[in-house]
Amino acid sequence: ALNSQGTLQWSLPLGGSIIAAPAIGTDSTLYVGTWDNSLYAVSPGGQILWSFATRSYISSTVALDQDLNLVMAGGDRKIYHIAQDGSLLWSYQLPQSTSSTPALDRDDRIYIGNLDHKLYCLSREGNLLWSFEAQGIFSQGSPAITDSGAILANNDDGRLYALSPNGTLLWSFTTGGSLRTSPVVDGSGAIHFGSLDRNFYTLNRQGFVEQKMTLPVQIRGEIAQGPSGTLYVGGQNKMLFALGELSTPTPSPLPTETPRPEPPTVLLAGYWTTALSQANDGTFSMIILVEDTDSSVISLSISIPLLERSGSLWTFYL
Repeated sequence: ALNSQGTLQWSLPLGGSIIAAPAIGTDSTLYVGTWDNSLYAVSPGGQILWSFATRSYISSTVALDQDLNLVMAGGDRKIYHIAQDGSLLWSYQLPQSTSSTPALDRDDRIYIGNLDHKLYCLSREGNLLWSFEAQGIFSQGSPAITDSGAILANNDDGRLYALSPNGTLLWSFTTGGSLRTSPVVDGSGAIHFGSLDRNFYTLNRQGFVEQKMTLPVQIRGEIAQGPSGTLYVGGQNKMLFALGELSTPTPSPLPTETPRPEPPTVLLAGYWTTALSQANDGTFSMIILVEDTDSSVISLSISIPLLERSGSLWTFYL
C-alpha cells in the first residue's frame, strides 16, 4: 500500500501471484484474488480479515453489489456470490473458465463473459436470465453499462457489442483487430475503447464513430479516466498514453426496444447510384420500390444517414 506521495505504508505477503486489481469496499477493505486459489479480505492497515478458498486460480477483479456483497469469477468455471463476512451466498457453474471481471447494473444483475463465446446475465439470486453468443470470446475485460441500461461488451472477434437489458442486440461496431480493453463510458455518454488494430475509438450512444486516433502500438491495457476527462491507456512496448478530450458528442437516446414488424421486401429502382441525392444535413434520399405482401408495388422516398465512405465503397445505416 502506497500513500499519495508514493511512500510505502505496508506490504503483505499472500499465498500466490496477484494479476488482477484489488477491489475496495466503502470501509476501505481490500478484496484481492490470488493464484493460490483464494480470495482475501484485507484491512486498510494490511491485516488479513478472512479468506475464501476456490478450486482454481483467481485472475479477475471482484465486483461489489449494492449490499456490498462480492461477486467473483474463479478459474474453476464458477461465479461466486460472497457475503461481507466471507461466507458463500451462492455459486453458478459456467461451461468454461473466464478471466472477465463481472459487471453489475442498478438491479444487481450480473454480466460476465466466458471462453465459450457467450456473455451471460445472471439474476442477483444466481439464476441464468439469458446469454448472448458471438464469434469470438468475451473472457477478457469487463462489460460496461450505460445510464440507459445498455450493456457494452468487447470481444476477440474485433467487435464491440451493445445489448439491451433483455439480451437483444442493439448494435455492434467492427474494428480491425481483437478488443482486449474494457469499454469506458464517460459522463456525456461517449464510449471509449482501444483495439489491437492500434486505433483508439470514441463512439456515440448509437455506435457511430465520433473520433478515431491511431497510436503507434497495439492497445491492450485497461482505460482509466481522470477528473479532467483525460484518458489513460497502456499499449505494447511499455507505452502509456494520455489522451485529451476526444469528442463532445451530443447525447442521443438508445434505439427503441419496441418490437418491429416484419419488413416488406425492398427493391431498388434501377441502378441505385442514380437514385441518390444528398441533403444539406449530410443525409441521402433514395427512391425505392416496395413490394408489399399483397403484391402491390409502392414508390416512396426515404432519408438515410451515410455511415462510412471508403473510396468507392459507401456504407449506409438503415
